[in-house]
Amino acid sequence: MKYSTTNVETSNVEIPSNEEVVFHESFESFQEESSSSSLNDDVHQSLEEVGVPLSNTQSISNNMIPNVDEASTSHNVSNERLEDAYFDASTSQDYIKTKWIFKNKKDESSLVIRNKARLVAVEYSKQEGIDYNEKFAPVARIEAIHLFFAYAAHKDFTVFQMDVKTTFLNGILKEEVYVGQPSGFVSKQYPDHVYALDKALDGLKQAHQAWYDVLSQFLIDSGFQKGSIDTTLFIKKNGKHIMLIQIYVDDIIFGSTNPKYCTKFPNLMVKRFEMSMMGEMKFFLGLQVNQFLNGIFINQSKYILDILKRFGMEKCDTVPTLMVEQAKLKLDLVEKLDDHTDY
Repeated sequence: MKYSTTNVETSNVEIPSNEEVVFHESFESFQEESSSSSLNDDVHQSLEEVGVPLSNTQSISNNMIPNVDEASTSHNVSNERLEDAYFDASTSQDYIKTKWIFKNKKDESSLVIRNKARLVAVEYSKQEGIDYNEKFAPVARIEAIHLFFAYAAHKDFTVFQMDVKTTFLNGILKEEVYVGQPSGFVSKQYPDHVYALDKALDGLKQAHQAWYDVLSQFLIDSGFQKGSIDTTLFIKKNGKHIMLIQIYVDDIIFGSTNPKYCTKFPNLMVKRFEMSMMGEMKFFLGLQVNQFLNGIFINQSKYILDILKRFGMEKCDTVPTLMVEQAKLKLDLVEKLDDHTDY
């Protein structure tokens, strides 16, 4: 019997040392979930205060896990179920190695609002057509996002945002894939065994396609129509009202001319996927979004500040133009000026 390596439980696992305390699969918040009304109410840490660990053991020394028992329970892990998924590496196909990736999620003010950890596949040896067939999945273009904002402003409805936790674990694999045991979860009884995946794992070349297939089919079954040109856009009409959904891998933005639909949609999604509701959209794909009664204003001030910090110019003085101040320009009486009417 196969089980996904991600549905593993450590709630009853004895953790003898820091070496075995790690984040499990995809990401999990180790702070309280941000409310839909504000992302900054309980945030007091900046990027400078919380570094990104380079390994699972370093994450412990950096105090990235405030409550090990709570974190282990939230990951829903079980060694008993893992043992059923063991396969002898010598009798299995070539298996894929895994590694932990750590990241700090920030809001529009560059404040760290969540520590993330995900287990990813280190994919090097798989060949298209032999080990997998499809690896591409539709991704919304930034122009499509701009059109979404423009239509929302035209129809005067609010755009909301939510993201999917453990995104790729929802994708069903069609191929037979084996992965090595994750660092920190290596069995003492079966150290040389590997796992057989029945769900996708981040890092697999076919993971994006598997996730998109599951999500798009769920939305279609729920009454939405896929866009004929932009296949990341899903539309649902009911009389004079319309609801739009735009997906970008694990990030979903949505809005409707009927506010009730914006309440029902998150309830629909949480019945099928593990979701995190982020409320009114404020920050998406590097864009800071401010929604007003008379329109939507987007900017990239955070991106500009990041560039200034990178070059150590965050405290520099501002100037209205890039010209040298008090520059004296001399009149050139020799060179003939271009005819300004040509332009």
